[in-house]
Amino acid sequence: AVCVFAVTAQASEWDVVGAIARWADGQFTFSSEGEQKVHVPEAEAVEYASLQEALNWYHVRESLSPTKFPEGAEFSQVLVKNEGKCLAFFAVYELRGEKLYVSVRNTEKSPHTVGEIDDHEIEMYKVGEIRHYLMSNLRQKKVSWCNGHWECSIAGYLSRDELIMMIDSIYRS
Repeated sequence: AVCVFAVTAQASEWDVVGAIARWADGQFTFSSEGEQKVHVPEAEAVEYASLQEALNWYHVRESLSPTKFPEGAEFSQVLVKNEGKCLAFFAVYELRGEKLYVSVRNTEKSPHTVGEIDDHEIEMYKVGEIRHYLMSNLRQKKVSWCNGHWECSIAGYLSRDELIMMIDSIYRS
């Protein structure tokens, strides 16, 4: 079954072997050398009421946006940027006097992100077949994951339990 998946994925231009999460020397990386064919529509100057509304506007079908947030979190804004061959969504929330960020990016190339991390271990949290990597940098907690050609993250001054609640809410209808 794994071989069939790998052949099917390679045939659909997804670099299975290259899409690997790595961490070393205080950095966390998603990287791949493979390319994907992704249609990136022009970003428009539109105000959105939520991240999900912005994703819907661009016909994004994957489950990418949390539906539950820590108590007291207030939506601030969503920015949508067309960065050449990349479409990026950045949602900002206010929580306990600090910012909470949710980002979703798609690229024509497979995901490639590098982020600084503390000396703490990275925890993998799996929902279905999607691996979420929980880490910290200074006092901020962050979770990063890929869903297809979408690279996503949540970052802020959150507890592990708050991150898990937000992750779980992405996949529950």
